Amino acid sequence: MEGYLCCVTGELPKKWVDHLSSAKLWYNTKFHPTTRMTPFDALYGYPPSMPKITLQGDSLVEAVDYTTKTREQIPKILQHNLRKV
Repeated sequence: MEGYLCCVTGELPKKWVDHLSSAKLWYNTKFHPTTRMTPFDALYGYPPSMPKITLQGDSLVEAVDYTTKTREQIPKILQHNLRKV
C-alpha cells in the first residue's frame, strides 16, 4: 500500500491522506494469487460492486483523457495478446 500511495501522491507526498480511501479500495479489490481471491471476497464471501466511471466527452485534464482512453483499450489489447499464445 505504501508503494501505491507513493505513486499516487507523486510530487506531493504529504497529501497521502487524501488518497487513503482509494488505496484501501485498490488493495481490497486486488486479486491475491495465494488466496485466489480479493480480500473483499475473503471477508464478505462475494465480489464487491465496483463503481463504473464514465466521462461524457473529453476532459479538460489531458491526463484524465489519456487514462480513460487507455483503460478502454486494455481489454482489447489483452484479448489480442491472449489469442497469440
